[in-house]
Amino acid sequence: MWAIILQMALLTFVQVILRYLFHNALSWAEELLRFEVIFVAFMGAAMGVKYGTHIGVDFLYQLSPARMKSFLKMVERLLTSAFSFFLFYLAVVTVLKVKASGLITPALRIPAYIPYLPVILGSLIMGIRSGLKIGELFSNPGRGLEEKKEG
Repeated sequence: MWAIILQMALLTFVQVILRYLFHNALSWAEELLRFEVIFVAFMGAAMGVKYGTHIGVDFLYQLSPARMKSFLKMVERLLTSAFSFFLFYLAVVTVLKVKASGLITPALRIPAYIPYLPVILGSLIMGIRSGLKIGELFSNPGRGLEEKKEG
């Protein structure tokens, strides 16, 4: 992830220099950067589920007794998993429709469904990881309750 983000920063810098100093820019850079942002966002979201670092409002959670915290954590993970699998389904449907259309991207000239693939992969990983975290709560109800205290 860090290598892609570094490459994105460098390409953006080159694009700015080319545009403002030489009045010319790379025709494909904006499109590539857009696709990389999608990739980084969905892979980052999947990492956020793994490490429990997604932003959240935890006012009710902090005020709840330990027994209620386990229940709230279970509801959170069930909703995350359900949303992730629903997003996965929608992304697969979208990719199949775009692939059937035969469209290609304007600048990079690649099949137009390719930029949607990180949505499929990221949402699938998020759904699976949320499911695994649900399993952790069943096997050890106290585990994972402290993960919001990190960073």
